Amino acid sequence: MVVDGPDGRGGEVSPPGPGVPASPDEGAPGDRPPRENRLNLLASAAPTGLFSSAAGLRLDYVNPYFSALFGAPDGEPTGLDWLDHLDPRDREDLERALVDVLGGAPVERTVRLVVEDGARRWVRLRVVPVTAPGGPAGFVGAVEDVTEQRAALERAAYQASHDPLTGLVNRRMLTARLKEYLGSSGTVPDPFAILLLDLDRFKEVNDDHGHEAGDRVLVEVAARLRRSARGLDLVARLAGDEFVVVLPGVGDVAGAEEAGRRHLDRISAPCTLIGAERGLSCSIGAALAVPGDTPESLLRAADLALLTAKDGGRATVRVSERSRPGQPGRRGPRGQPGQSGQPGQPSQPGQPSQPGQRGVR
Repeated sequence: MVVDGPDGRGGEVSPPGPGVPASPDEGAPGDRPPRENRLNLLASAAPTGLFSSAAGLRLDYVNPYFSALFGAPDGEPTGLDWLDHLDPRDREDLERALVDVLGGAPVERTVRLVVEDGARRWVRLRVVPVTAPGGPAGFVGAVEDVTEQRAALERAAYQASHDPLTGLVNRRMLTARLKEYLGSSGTVPDPFAILLLDLDRFKEVNDDHGHEAGDRVLVEVAARLRRSARGLDLVARLAGDEFVVVLPGVGDVAGAEEAGRRHLDRISAPCTLIGAERGLSCSIGAALAVPGDTPESLLRAADLALLTAKDGGRATVRVSERSRPGQPGRRGPRGQPGQSGQPGQPSQPGQPSQPGQRGVR
């Protein structure tokens, strides 16, 4: 290698010999910390929790992130103390999983951690076995806080299944739940009915007071439906000013009518959200689920009954004619459909529009 000498003339400079550092910055290989120390430094600075067990479930090492996550001083919790920080609902399952790790099977679990103030944090643990010939079985693992990640997923799932204005179940989730209630191939393992509610003259609220006032009325109606529903009922907003209440266990006309009247009375209470006291009313169509139903056919049957209620003067409850003895789609004495028609087909002249897709009545 040729460089300028002290007098400015070029000269040969031999490369450094073995064991001689090329420059003060490079350092000799012997000056570097031992590999074990470097790994300890790396673990101490890692932005995730690291831990290990030399034997059984007792931890013999945790890094600072692990200690901070568990709300403990650096280097703790070790031994079996770390298990005391787990939510009791998750501890037993995790302990069983760790026994599997000691048997040679890596595992991954998401569990709740009880932090200092009693709050819960969701953490994900990944644990792999470590064994030495003739020695006890242990493991090493990593843990990360996934609370925010989980909350984001839960928010996304909630937004996909709930109406953003009222917080009620939306049409998509309603359809999924109706499929569950109807059972495979529409066998209807347990009786249930639905109510389809449509606010009367709701267009006048929007026209006279604006859509913001209309939204406040819809939120109030949703709250009233929740209060008048039973604990096992499902309340959904179908679209616009249409709502659906699913009534598990209601398998006869009298039960559907009684539930409808209860909701009708609650909705009809005076409302002062639009500047002056104004009465609300709604019309309700009810239908009993019958074998062979689909969510669409069941909603159509309720919609036809709703049309009848609207035509009969509003503010009333009507049950689908197919749900009455001797009418199409009637459930027989052993839960079999009647012989005079098919589920979901209108029993009166005229086809209703699709629920949730009509204009305001």
